[in-house]
Amino acid sequence: MKNKATIKISPALLALTLCLMKESAFSKNQSTTEAQFNWGNLTDLNTVEFNSFNSKNDLLTSINYKNRAESFASVPFSEKNILDSLKNTSTKASNTITSTTKSGVQNKIVTVNFTAINKANNESVLADFIITSERTGEIFKGSTSSKNTFFSIQLSQQDNLKVSVRADGFADGNSTISIKDFVNTNHHEFAIPLVFERYPLSIKVLDADTKESIKNAQVKVVDLNASEIKNASKKPNSDDYSANLKLSSKYEFIINAEDYIELKEKVLKAPQGNSVNFMLYKNSLPVHFEVIDAETEKPIKAFINVKLEHLKRNIVFKNEVKASVRVSSQEIFTVETAAEHYITKQSTFNMADFNPTKKYVYTIRLERNLHHLTIKTKNKLNGEPIIADKIELVNLSNKANQPKIEKLKNGDVLISLIPEDKYHLEINTNGFEKYQQEFVKLKQAELDCFLTPKQKIKGLVLSAIDSTSGKILPATFKITGNKTKKAFTVNTSNDVTEYHLALTEKDNYQIESFAKDYELKVEQVQYASSKKAVFYTVLLKRKPAVNSSKSVATVDVPKTKAPIESSKVKDFVQIEHGQSITLDNVYFEQSSFILQSVSYEELDKMVELLKNAPQVKIEISGHTDNIGDTRLNFALSENRARVVFNYFVSKGINENRLHYKGYGSNKPLLPNNSEENKKKNRRVELTVL
Repeated sequence: MKNKATIKISPALLALTLCLMKESAFSKNQSTTEAQFNWGNLTDLNTVEFNSFNSKNDLLTSINYKNRAESFASVPFSEKNILDSLKNTSTKASNTITSTTKSGVQNKIVTVNFTAINKANNESVLADFIITSERTGEIFKGSTSSKNTFFSIQLSQQDNLKVSVRADGFADGNSTISIKDFVNTNHHEFAIPLVFERYPLSIKVLDADTKESIKNAQVKVVDLNASEIKNASKKPNSDDYSANLKLSSKYEFIINAEDYIELKEKVLKAPQGNSVNFMLYKNSLPVHFEVIDAETEKPIKAFINVKLEHLKRNIVFKNEVKASVRVSSQEIFTVETAAEHYITKQSTFNMADFNPTKKYVYTIRLERNLHHLTIKTKNKLNGEPIIADKIELVNLSNKANQPKIEKLKNGDVLISLIPEDKYHLEINTNGFEKYQQEFVKLKQAELDCFLTPKQKIKGLVLSAIDSTSGKILPATFKITGNKTKKAFTVNTSNDVTEYHLALTEKDNYQIESFAKDYELKVEQVQYASSKKAVFYTVLLKRKPAVNSSKSVATVDVPKTKAPIESSKVKDFVQIEHGQSITLDNVYFEQSSFILQSVSYEELDKMVELLKNAPQVKIEISGHTDNIGDTRLNFALSENRARVVFNYFVSKGINENRLHYKGYGSNKPLLPNNSEENKKKNRRVELTVL
């Protein structure tokens, strides 16, 4: 813009002209000012015209010169006074500079100072500035230094400034600043906070086997965001490396060393402690293992022990589904894999076909450590084997993992069980009632399942027991019909404890029962049923022992505690379905199913209660402690339950209301960790069905 101004100056100020021409500008930026002067008539120096001013920054207007000239007019004419006055006037002009527009309005010029600071500690940061005026589009560029921490610009009018700041190691800073107050402020100062963007990373390159530093490795750092590749610097007097990384970037490291396999590894964020170790393997490749169930092919957590034969080194993984190791060329390695409930497996591999481009993945299939159980089906009445039509076994713990059933030539069935799972067994065959049983953690190799014949055949089911102990006896029975006079002689044995005598006619029968060392017993039995068999148990009394020195026979009575009246028996008929009570006063001989006579009182009370509650059905269950052979414990518990069953039947309780079963040591009341607890676990229970 060109402005024309005319001012009057006195002759005393002629010397000032030369000074003013030498001083081309009074702004902080020392911008060059060009002026054309019209001196007019040299003899009349009352006026001086300043025709045009071409200035980039901070020009002195005609009013400035007039003001400065007037200030010199009051100073005695000398070079020193003129220079001093010029200096003082110049200082004022740099802080408060005004210009006159064509309309005669004076605009104030202010200085705006910018600096960059570290946001973390507010310390100054050397930075580059790019400032853009929204009003004029003018761009100001500059930098700060250690000597001058401010970058300054001058504005003559209100404006909005876009400020962009860049500093090494910091994220770029951008902001918009509004400059409005030109009345009360001569200058503005703004600090632009910057966020530190980089972090120093310490890098170690180690041998994966020896964990020693590898010298002369090459570490390349790839900035994945900027697609830049740089080499990490070697630290002085050290085998370690360093790199200055951006917090906002993601990196990939490429590490090479002679005789080692190249390693590529990504670092997506600053690691803890700003340090990282890279392991290089000598001419080795990764080998991967996965452990699965051989049948279901589902993953299994296992103990994996990898034995490297050449290196003589073991690498162990605990409770892992997958594992990986580095294996060198020509290495031979053995993998031992073990998991709970599975058979331990050993597998041997080698790296004879060592190929860096090949992926080595081995799947290890483990087989369940199964328990093999033979199921034998027998006729409950005579103990004879039965070939079942259908045997079903359902895994209640895991329905997806059902056992395999194999029929043997002799009619038995072999099944393979997962020991810790629970199973439901069901047997169906023509002419017999359905058989059902649930079991878990079976340890015996054989399971006898006694099937009850369906009641289609008329007849008597005969058995004999010791009247004192309840022990099942092998006996001979002679049955004679009173009407028909037909006679039958049948036998039971230790294996076949019941005999089923088919009868087709109603009659009163005389039964003569014989057993070795027992008295003959003759009884009358009325057979009046036409639909089902009648179970009849004969109580035989042992013959008195004859003492050669005494004429009087004696009977050995077990020494036991006097019976105690059981409150449980009194309340038994009041308990709910599925609940149980223990018969406290029922005793057997040690490790035997011989019932002691002291138990009769308790059992007789139970008989009376059952007679008074004909709707109640019960299961008689026998239980032992965990001492001894499991199979013998099962047999002992079932025989004890059977003795009580026979006692109730002998006292007139319909056997259709009764069921007996032995559980061995499978259902303890208390842990078998003391003699007192074991005693309580040896018991007979009654459960309402």
